[in-house]
Amino acid sequence: MKEVKNKIRGTLLGIAVILCFAQGVKAQDLPLPNDYIITGSAGAFTASLRTTGLVIGAPDQPIQTVIDAVRADAAGNGCHIQFGSGTAPLDIGGNTITFDGCGWMGWGPITLTGRVTSSSPASVINLLCASINSWADVTNTYTEGHGSAAIRNTSAGTLTISGGSVSGSYTAVYNESAGAVIIRGGRVLAREGRAVYNTGTGAVTLTEEGVVFAYGTNAGDVIYGDYTQTEGLLSMIIAWNQAAGNTSYTHLSSTDLFVRINPDHRPLASANWVLNIELLPGGSRESHGIAYALGSNTGFIEIEGVTTSSTSVLASSLVNVNSLSPVISVRGRTLNVRIPASQQSSPALQIHMIDMRGRTVSNFNISGDINNSFQLTKIPAGRYIAEVKNAGKRMSSTPVTVR
Repeated sequence: MKEVKNKIRGTLLGIAVILCFAQGVKAQDLPLPNDYIITGSAGAFTASLRTTGLVIGAPDQPIQTVIDAVRADAAGNGCHIQFGSGTAPLDIGGNTITFDGCGWMGWGPITLTGRVTSSSPASVINLLCASINSWADVTNTYTEGHGSAAIRNTSAGTLTISGGSVSGSYTAVYNESAGAVIIRGGRVLAREGRAVYNTGTGAVTLTEEGVVFAYGTNAGDVIYGDYTQTEGLLSMIIAWNQAAGNTSYTHLSSTDLFVRINPDHRPLASANWVLNIELLPGGSRESHGIAYALGSNTGFIEIEGVTTSSTSVLASSLVNVNSLSPVISVRGRTLNVRIPASQQSSPALQIHMIDMRGRTVSNFNISGDINNSFQLTKIPAGRYIAEVKNAGKRMSSTPVTVR
């Protein structure tokens, strides 16, 4: 049966190649044939090809069986895996997904998108002789003891976090190997313990727009072990000490919020940071969190454990941080980009379409209007990363599907 499926798959790709040649599109610009979606629940999961809907292996299998079937199908080539259908997260129960590339049939580079959650006491994802670039939301909800993580790197592979949210009740990222960890975007969050726990010999690097958050009073409470924070970029280490807090953050003077934006603690204008908390009379809470904006790096972190002895209401409202960064969407073959007012005067705005091999297949200059639309007529259907840059520096990025 698998041989028949592979023949069908090869025939469909062959037809696609012929059609693309007829239209003047290069073969290397075709969407990745190894582009998978994993769906299911309650221990019954299925992997299918995005391009054809063809089921990989057998349907309704345990999650690790499905992952191993994808590895065999990709046959050492780079691949993209989306967790879930794009709405609810893929809940794998108390299991761990292991990307094991140590055998005779290893993994090529893996790109992850979508959302996956687990209550495993070990980890949601374990890397073993494999490297991933994650844009996914990966959440471990296990709360009964220390040692659990969202992603665990146990070999010489490289873990790159480019977007999404990686969070754990205890630790988000646990590096116990010679492999590297690069946090260049998205958020790495711990609700207890440290966000990054590095006991291995591999390098941990925080760079570009990576944000790392945990409860505590200093950087050592957020990241354990050796790490490097790249000078002069927009990465942030944030620690919150669970006090009632101030409604605004003043760099190097707040007692409730620690922020490290550069190794040299370069001063940051307080106007760039706002900490918003709402407490109802009697100490109950309605909504609370940290809305951050450092240049183009913006977002919101919901915080827990806020207590107060006061019954007064702090008069502050949550910042709509989405208004501070570009909003990207694709409908069919139309790429839409909404630019915030603060960025509309920039003459150097561009949007890049990046395929799952990491290659830029198309780019457009943005005029600076609020709403901008571009026609994606020259790239094949498939999954891409749409990335807005200002003078070469990334402002915003999001996975999109071109149909």
